[in-house]
Amino acid sequence: DPSFRFGVVSGDVGCGKTSLLQSETLRLLKSENFAPILLTRSDIADARKITDVCDAIRAAVSQNQKLQNPVLVVDQTEEIFVRFPGREARETLGQLFGQLIRADRACKIICAIRKDYFLDLYDLGATMGIEVRPTLMLHNFSPDEAKDVISECAAEEGLSFTDELVGKIVSDLTKEGRIRPPELQIVCTALTANFTLRHYNELGASKGILESYLTLTLETCVDQSLARLILRQMCDFERQAKAEPKTADELANAVAPRQDDSGVDR
Repeated sequence: DPSFRFGVVSGDVGCGKTSLLQSETLRLLKSENFAPILLTRSDIADARKITDVCDAIRAAVSQNQKLQNPVLVVDQTEEIFVRFPGREARETLGQLFGQLIRADRACKIICAIRKDYFLDLYDLGATMGIEVRPTLMLHNFSPDEAKDVISECAAEEGLSFTDELVGKIVSDLTKEGRIRPPELQIVCTALTANFTLRHYNELGASKGILESYLTLTLETCVDQSLARLILRQMCDFERQAKAEPKTADELANAVAPRQDDSGVDR
């Protein structure tokens, strides 16, 4: 659609918005002769005010100003809203987006955001001068959808499989009637070399595969103890979900050593 200027990818926590953006979305944009410019939270980690975020965005776009058909892809937009919660900050960001989509060398924009922060995007629309749409809503898979995904991906890779294996994987990963795409991807990737029920059980089924994946990820960190502390802060164990987003400063304060009354770290 030549008139497309601004779009939104939104969905449930853990449904794979980042994975979708950084893999298939970027690939499809490039295949259609667009030039994606990905902005992640690491690119704005040092920002202290909303103008710092805007400067980082301008710099990213300027560095790619010679590209034809640029598309700015902003991942985890809710991180910006959490760190800079005032309406004025959002209006400032909206003004910048409005300038980018109307510039002589116009830059289209795609924002990915958690579903529970979606309405905050309307604060951007007022100063962008456009309605905040269209929107692509992502959801966690239903059991039938997950079975179809496994079957389709296995066939694409030339892997043979049984309905019993597919059913077992889906059953083990189902929580509240839904399956999270990233968990499904991790489990199926671990089985690529031997896509059988026997091998699945040998690996400890979904629980064992996910635990091994997490253990390996932590073991490859430079500071494993710190990585574990940060991971705990990012999880809501009671709900078995992601915790509410935290700023870098909030995370640093949460994992910093505490001192008791005698001045001893604990």
